[in-house]
Amino acid sequence: MKRMLTAACLALAPALAAAGDVERAMEYYEKQNYSLARLHFISAAKAGDARAHEILGVMYALGPAVYPGVERDYLSAARHFDIAARSGRPVGRYLACALARRAADRTPRPQYCFDWIAETGKPGPR
Repeated sequence: MKRMLTAACLALAPALAAAGDVERAMEYYEKQNYSLARLHFISAAKAGDARAHEILGVMYALGPAVYPGVERDYLSAARHFDIAARSGRPVGRYLACALARRAADRTPRPQYCFDWIAETGKPGPR
């Protein structure tokens, strides 16, 4: 029984750590300390938090004009949106497809951009 409890705690540890990082990141975000918020979102994203990936994508896509202290980096934005999209985050999916469309002459669009209508029955980001 004790081993099962220990195993369960170890299995939940990354999710709990990610939740704590997202909470701290949101606190910094609300205080407009975007560079510290970004660091906590990165930590949560590394622990697998799809919402953190989605927010990082937005921060990198918009850069210092909206988020002082955060560099604009479309490649990082696309990577974070892609991870969020594959995790089922709708904003991540939409923005991953939008960035892919913007760069259509350089890279192929992710498969899930084409699957959008089949999955939802609605026109998607094209």
